[in-house]
Amino acid sequence: MFALKDVIIKESAPKELLLEKHCDFLQQFQQKKNEFEYIFAEPFRMSGVFWCLAALDIGNSLDKVNAKDVIEFVLSCQHSNGGFSSSVDNDPHLLHTLSAVQILTLYNCTNLMNIDGVVEYVKKLQQEDGSFAGDEWGEIDSRFSFCAVATLSLLNRLNDIDVRKAVGFVLKCRNFDGGFGTRPGSESHAGQVYCCVGVLAMTKHLNTIDVDQLAWWLAERQCKSGGLNGRPEKLPDVCYSWWVLASLKILGRHEWIDKIGGREYNGITKFDCTFPYIADVNKYEKIIKIGQGTFGEVFKARDRKTGKIVALKKILMENEKEGFPITAIREIRILQKVRHQNVTELLEVCRSKVLIWLSASSYNRGRSTFYLVFAFCEHDLAGLLSNVHVKFSLGEIKEVMKQLLDGLFFIHMQKILHRDMKAANVLITKSGVLKLADFGLARPLNKQNPRYTNRVVTLWYRPPELLLGDRKYTTAIDIWGAGCIMAEMVTRNNIR
Repeated sequence: MFALKDVIIKESAPKELLLEKHCDFLQQFQQKKNEFEYIFAEPFRMSGVFWCLAALDIGNSLDKVNAKDVIEFVLSCQHSNGGFSSSVDNDPHLLHTLSAVQILTLYNCTNLMNIDGVVEYVKKLQQEDGSFAGDEWGEIDSRFSFCAVATLSLLNRLNDIDVRKAVGFVLKCRNFDGGFGTRPGSESHAGQVYCCVGVLAMTKHLNTIDVDQLAWWLAERQCKSGGLNGRPEKLPDVCYSWWVLASLKILGRHEWIDKIGGREYNGITKFDCTFPYIADVNKYEKIIKIGQGTFGEVFKARDRKTGKIVALKKILMENEKEGFPITAIREIRILQKVRHQNVTELLEVCRSKVLIWLSASSYNRGRSTFYLVFAFCEHDLAGLLSNVHVKFSLGEIKEVMKQLLDGLFFIHMQKILHRDMKAANVLITKSGVLKLADFGLARPLNKQNPRYTNRVVTLWYRPPELLLGDRKYTTAIDIWGAGCIMAEMVTRNNIR
């Protein structure tokens, strides 16, 4: 589901980005220094100059402004303590110091400023807890952590501050929903997320957070119009299109939002909420329900056009008040990454038509049911083991285990933990090809910080370390599960 509060985009709104007019609008400010708007922008002029120049650079129009005038203005704003102010004779601040360094970097002339002075200015603003004050008056905000780290990163002087403490403070600003606030305990906000994610990326500490949880919070910022808001229950704003999308790009999850809707909102056109880019599940005819797990039902189905038999995994949405289940997103992401003959093949994602219904107690609109479409496998190992008429020879057991370990070796080489190895998640085709299935609990392997939930793996396949509550584990938990499966094939009983 999309965010509930939204704007209405008029049919008469522009349907494309008027890039040339944007660039003309931005460059004309340099010639209007005596006008009201220019004068009253003095408290944030340095940052305003950077944003204008960055936009012009993206639009291949940086040459429309006088570079010499810009550089002279920036250098005139550096103070004896090394910091930069928003304009001449104002107080220096970290925000404007970063903007000044960014501008000079844009023009490839950072050598013209007092670099050592900038570094000393930034260093002196770091506090004992790792946070940064914005200026000498002491306001603390995670924005300033970003400004400090970004400034020193651009100057290749990041090691001049206590990076470990800086990262520690940023991590304290993280909330239960995965987002980040201005300070520890503050409400999650898209702008602060960008700042904190930026710090973690520049210091190579993204591995310390749950990327998927944060990306899901960011994805929920999208409204039906395609625009994005900064926090729940707020209207969309184009500035948040930047903060949210930039954060998702850094996290490698930018495809989690609807790019068509977002592009149309920012270029301003109408958004089609019926997901036209995802196939309609009616292209398949359901034949029979063949299973149900924690995260969805599974049906045997037939492609109405080609006659091909597939498996449809229905994503359970009943408990989702808003949005697409994170477990399904993770499974899709992982299955897109792992392609192997012993791993189940995800063919596509389908959805049902949008449903609208009323009842005495509720109203629900705009919700589709989503399905993952897999290549069909005729058997699962648990079903075969429960069938008294099916006998496995020693050679057949060896062949099953060889394919099982081949599949595990491949996903482990791709740095993926399965975390739910059991006979029911091992599929076998009628030609005897084994497929590892059900990646709903799978996670990327994080060797630098191998800390995960211990509430995974079905009880009879759970290794001792998980039973004892350990949260630091490796691929060994999948190998233990494989061993349990082998024992089950030999004894025809679960290990209990």
